[in-house]
Amino acid sequence: MNKTRFTFNTIGLFTRDNRATVDFYTRTFGFSCDWDGVQPNVELETPTAI
Repeated sequence: MNKTRFTFNTIGLFTRDNRATVDFYTRTFGFSCDWDGVQPNVELETPTAI
């Protein structure tokens, strides 16, 4: 039986380029995002498989 050793549901990142950050996390890790490209805060969601 595998025990979960670590979980989290929120992380905060400060970036200089939100557009590049959204592009990286959505393409590389499959995160989803409904960011409008204007607001300073971006929320990314992990894929359900993680």
